[in-house]
Amino acid sequence: MKFVLFALTLAAILPAADLDRDSLDDATEQALLEEFLPRFYLSKGECDLAPAEFDPRSAEPRLLARNGVIYGQAFPVSFAGGNPPR
Repeated sequence: MKFVLFALTLAAILPAADLDRDSLDDATEQALLEEFLPRFYLSKGECDLAPAEFDPRSAEPRLLARNGVIYGQAFPVSFAGGNPPR
């Protein structure tokens, strides 16, 4: 039980990760992507064999594997007057 309390304390102290610096923490972006489950289609000529996973620690794109990884991003949108267009 001490471990759980310690983990909760750390979560309250540590800021949420926002690796792409878009003002939405990464956990919120992932939750939105999972909730709305975006779908898209690729033709054979759109990728170099298959969608690929890249090293997140590298400033330049560095291929880790052609394993079908697809990246998604959610970001805040501001509308004039505060309301989306109809």
